[in-house]
Amino acid sequence: MGERGCEPDVVTYNAIMDALCKDKLIIEALNLFSQMRNRGISPCVITYNCLIQGICNLGKWNQALALLKEMAGQNISPSIFTFTILIDTLCKEGLVSKAQEIMKIMIQQGVKPDVVTYNSLMDGFCLCNQMDEATKLFDQMVSGGIADVRSYNILINGYCKSRKIDEATKLFDEMLKTSVVPNTVTYTTFIKGLWEARRPGNALEVFKSMCSCGQQPNIITFSTILNGLCKQGYLDEALTLFKAMEKSRLKVNCVSYNILINGMCRAGRLTDAKELFSRLFEKGLQPDVYTYSIIIKDFAMKGFSGIKIYQRQHYLLMKWLIKDSLQMPPPLNWACEHIVLLHYRDIMSLVKEFSILFCGLLALCAGSSCSAPGTSPCSTIQDQGTAFDFTSDDGINF
Repeated sequence: MGERGCEPDVVTYNAIMDALCKDKLIIEALNLFSQMRNRGISPCVITYNCLIQGICNLGKWNQALALLKEMAGQNISPSIFTFTILIDTLCKEGLVSKAQEIMKIMIQQGVKPDVVTYNSLMDGFCLCNQMDEATKLFDQMVSGGIADVRSYNILINGYCKSRKIDEATKLFDEMLKTSVVPNTVTYTTFIKGLWEARRPGNALEVFKSMCSCGQQPNIITFSTILNGLCKQGYLDEALTLFKAMEKSRLKVNCVSYNILINGMCRAGRLTDAKELFSRLFEKGLQPDVYTYSIIIKDFAMKGFSGIKIYQRQHYLLMKWLIKDSLQMPPPLNWACEHIVLLHYRDIMSLVKEFSILFCGLLALCAGSSCSAPGTSPCSTIQDQGTAFDFTSDDGINF
C-alpha cells in the first residue's frame, strides 16, 4: 500500500486485526497492533474490541482484562460491546463474581447494560448453579420489559440442568401467556429437561404442542426425542419416529444414527443395530468415532458367548469396523486406535476365545503411522505376553 502512496490507517489495521483474531492468530494480531502504534497510529475502541474478542475466544480472560486497563490509560472509553464480551467470557469460565465486578465498573462509567449483557450474566449464574441469583436477575429484566426469548431459554435450561423441572414448567407456562413466543430452542430445551426428569408423557405432549403451534422441530429436537425414547426403553417407538424423520425433509445426521444404534446395542437388539449401521452408509453418511466406540463397547460388555446369531452379528460388525476404519482419514483412524486401547482390557477375554477378533484389531491399526512406539493396541497386547492362534475357520474374510 505504501509503495502506491496509500498509507494504512486505523480502519485498515482494524480490518486486518479482526480477520487475524477470527482465525485465532492472536500473536500475529498483537504484533500488528504494536506495529500500528510504532507508526504513530492511535488505536480506537474498535481496535481494542477486536483484540479483546479474539483473546476472549481463546479463554485468555486475564489478557483481556489487561487490555481493558490499558484502554483506561489511553483515555479510550469501553463500549457496551467491550464490557459484554468480557462479562460473557468470565461467566463461561465460571467467574461470575468477576463478571459482576465488570458490570459495576460498566454502570459506574455510564454504560447501560442491555439484554445481551444481562443474558450473559444470568447464564453465568445458571452455569454455577446459582439459580436464586439467576431468578432475581430474570425478574428484574421482566420488570424492566427487556426479557427476550433467549432470557427465557437460559433460565429454563438452568432449571432443567439443576433438576428443578417444576420451576421450568412454571416458567414455560408463564411464557405462553406473554408476548414472548417460544422458539425451537425453547421447546427443545424443555423437552430434553422433561425426558431427563423421567416425564416422557409430558415431553411428548410438549412436542405435540410445539408442532401444533407452528414451530418446526429441527434435527436437535428429533434427536432429543429419540434419545429419550431409547433411554426409557421405547425402542419400537424410536424406530418409528426415526423412519418418519428419514422420509421428511430433515437431513438425518450421524448423531441420530448413533443414538439408535446405542439404544439397540444396549437392549441386545443386534440385528436392528446392524441394519441401522448399514443404512448409515446407504444415506451417504460416515460413522464417526462415537459410532465405533458404541460397537466396541458392545463387544466388551456382551461377549461372544450365547446365541449363534449374536456371534455372527458381532463378527459382521467388527468386519465393517475394520474395513471402514482403514479407509478413514488419519484423525479418525487414530481415534479408532485409541478407542480399542480404551476398551482393551475388556475385549482381551474375547480375543483369547476368538482369534479373528485379534486379527481384526491388528488390521485396524495396520495403516496408522502416527502412533508413538509401544502405544498401539498391537504393541500393548504383545507387551502382555499373550499368545494367539491366528488360524480361523469362521469363513469371514477381511
